[in-house]
Amino acid sequence: DATPSFLSPFLFNSRLTSPDAEPNRSSGSRRRRDRAPAAMSGMEEEENAAELKIGEEFLKAKCLMNCEVAIILEHKWEQLQHMSDGGADQVSQVFEKSQAYVKRFSRYKNPDAVRQVRETLSRYSLVEFELCTLGNLCPDTADEAKALVPSLVPGGRFDSDDRVDKMLNDLSLIKKFE
Repeated sequence: DATPSFLSPFLFNSRLTSPDAEPNRSSGSRRRRDRAPAAMSGMEEEENAAELKIGEEFLKAKCLMNCEVAIILEHKWEQLQHMSDGGADQVSQVFEKSQAYVKRFSRYKNPDAVRQVRETLSRYSLVEFELCTLGNLCPDTADEAKALVPSLVPGGRFDSDDRVDKMLNDLSLIKKFE
């Protein structure tokens, strides 16, 4: 099987969520009810991506870059083509459009490069949504990266623009040698 091992958990789950997500739907609806009184009383904090106040659901969620989704959908497409009863004919228009979208906007095409991007960005202790935003958009400069991901502003987890520049340089090297 040519599927990269880092994507295997996503190929067999129907839901693309974090491994510790609760499968019980009733607990999710209970959480929503619990939040409603806090929101009505004004006690709920305002979301702010620059300070990584994005909500508990997003902080725990496993995010995928477009290039990772493209690999998953390509693998699924190949599985459907090998089905004996015309599985490829049963592909929905949403599937086809989703596949076309992620292929078009994937910055990395090679599965090894995709793995390297995730590993490289993971070394910088990024939150999942930061990692995926940078992996999808591939900014060229620290200023561009900070505009796209405000939580990268020096003074927080990043002590200087030099660290952001090093991270972006690491990404550009992966792209160059892909």
